[in-house]
Amino acid sequence: MIRRSTLVALARGTLALTLSLAGINSVAQRPVQPIARPPRPIGPIGPGRFPLPSDGVIRPQPPGVFVVRAVDDRENIVQLTGAEGRTGSVYVPDDVFDVSELKPGDEIVVDFVVPADGDARLVAAAIWKN
Repeated sequence: MIRRSTLVALARGTLALTLSLAGINSVAQRPVQPIARPPRPIGPIGPGRFPLPSDGVIRPQPPGVFVVRAVDDRENIVQLTGAEGRTGSVYVPDDVFDVSELKPGDEIVVDFVVPADGDARLVAAAIWKN
């Protein structure tokens, strides 16, 4: 009788421990198209500026507000215009944003992927419609 009650208590304790640890190890999924912008530690997002093609050094592109000029649904490329009037083509991965929702004239906030060495293509890390 004592052995049975000990085994039942051990089983209940193991079940309680397993259920409490199950919540700790769960990982939230990142939404494909987030509704609200995550807070940025660097302050508010200003007008977007494309880099000058001066010395060919690859620098991270800061996020900013851009105007959509053209959308290529097949290639997932969006042509954007910055605050200074320069245009640039940005590749948007399928899991970041559905480019078919964009049309010329839309204002969007774009956060860019830090380029790898030797990769000069601009890639969007996140896009939000204004």
